[in-house]
Amino acid sequence: MRPKLAGNESKRWTGDDRGQELAYRMIAERENETVKVERQSRLMIGFKAKIFASAGWKVIVTDGEGKSYEPAEFEKLMAA
Repeated sequence: MRPKLAGNESKRWTGDDRGQELAYRMIAERENETVKVERQSRLMIGFKAKIFASAGWKVIVTDGEGKSYEPAEFEKLMAA
């Protein structure tokens, strides 16, 4: 299953709509498309990042303290 943008949309934000501070941010880029996702759950951001990376997107995840995670480190995000 490949992640896709809806229609001609080139940028999409997904975040926590409960007013909580978001702890993890993912930016995925491919060709002229950018997808930005923000989540509280490191597990969910890890899974989402792995899916996008496996579909050929350039992905980086940043936590609330500013630490960046490259694709080789996404497993650390999903570790319990």
